[in-house]
Amino acid sequence: MSHSYPVREPVRGNSGWAAGWHFLPNWTDIMGIWLGRRQAREDLIVMDDRLLKDVGISREDAVWKAGKPFWTI
Repeated sequence: MSHSYPVREPVRGNSGWAAGWHFLPNWTDIMGIWLGRRQAREDLIVMDDRLLKDVGISREDAVWKAGKPFWTI
């Protein structure tokens, strides 16, 4: 499963204010990605064998993926 993440351009200009607040959108994007991963892994662990077979994942793979930390792909 591959994910594409938006690429953010660096803040341009002389304003220290703009450069200082640039981290906020990136941080919220990262938090959204992490929450999505956590939810997807929780969903995997509660799927029955029929649903796992439909998506092409074995029970062992689902347990392994669900056990990974949310910050890892």
